[in-house]
Amino acid sequence: MILKKTAEIVDIISMHDSDQLENIDIAKVYNSENKKIFHDIDCMDRYNAERLKKMEKSFTDKNKLFSMLEDGLKNFFDPEFRKIAETKFKTMLTKK
Repeated sequence: MILKKTAEIVDIISMHDSDQLENIDIAKVYNSENKKIFHDIDCMDRYNAERLKKMEKSFTDKNKLFSMLEDGLKNFFDPEFRKIAETKFKTMLTKK
C-alpha cells in the first residue's frame, strides 16, 4: 500500500503542469482522484495578483495572458475549484 501511494506521489510530481503542453488529454494524464485534486490546487496558483505580476513579465501582450488564464479555467476537474478560480479571474480582470 505504501509503495503504491509513493508511486502515485512521484507520478503526480513528475507530471506537474503537463496540462500546459499541447495535444495532451488531461483526463488521461490526471487519471485518479488524487491527481485531479493536486492538479486543481496547483492551478489555483495562477489566479492571484502576485503570480499575475510574475507572468506579466513573460507576456508582451497582456490580452494573450488573460486569454490563456481564461482558457485554463476549463481544465479544472472539480466544479468548486473552478468556481473559485473563475471568481479570482474576474477580480483580476477588474484590476487589469
